Amino acid sequence: MAQRRLDEFSVPEAKPKEAEAEALPFTESLEKERKERGYPPIAPENLPPSYFVSATYDGKAGKALIKLYEPVSGRIYFWYDNTGHKPYCYTNLSPFELEKIDRLMKHPGFDHFEIEEKFDP
Repeated sequence: MAQRRLDEFSVPEAKPKEAEAEALPFTESLEKERKERGYPPIAPENLPPSYFVSATYDGKAGKALIKLYEPVSGRIYFWYDNTGHKPYCYTNLSPFELEKIDRLMKHPGFDHFEIEEKFDP
């Protein structure tokens, strides 16, 4: 069985078209294909039970993003967070030490520091 890219599962296979007169460079052909398919395929409100594939953060949208595989259609869907979740990072450095990291303080996504007590029963 030939290997397939993960994004090939996000839409049904298209019927082959006649060969174009001019071959497009690979990146242009991918971009054209994504525009035709409506990429990325956003998960509908009534998505049937699906399998979790991965979770990531979409910096452009400023939201967490979950990829889901719906086995009946064989498609991958993207679900963007609608709960207002904020990204976070745990560290063993104190806020005083973190304030010295210029790159951190000037990062556009930086919001604030919080001190959390670790609880291990």
